Amino acid sequence: CGGCASCGQCVVVLSDGEDSVSDISFEEKQLLGNVFHITQERLSCQTLVNGDIHIDISTHLEVKTKPKTMRRTKEEAENIITVRKEKAKERPQRQGGGRRPKAFKTEIN
Repeated sequence: CGGCASCGQCVVVLSDGEDSVSDISFEEKQLLGNVFHITQERLSCQTLVNGDIHIDISTHLEVKTKPKTMRRTKEEAENIITVRKEKAKERPQRQGGGRRPKAFKTEIN
């Protein structure tokens, strides 16, 4: 987000030194909600440090250890498409033209 407090990916937990950081901004409060008093979470892009603090960044470390998603090769994708087309041929075909019948016209005298 470029430090605009719009994505929430830079959340850190203040474990010590809450008095040495700036007050929470309106944008930061909108993104985090009022639970920042309980959880001590702040956005690092919006927090100005005025002294010694200790932060917990373990949530960011867990994200990096996730395995990357594997993409299919072109041949695998083509095989899946051909299998789906074969299964579609085995299904019974619909009867009729797919149009709804028109309602009967009744004349009342």
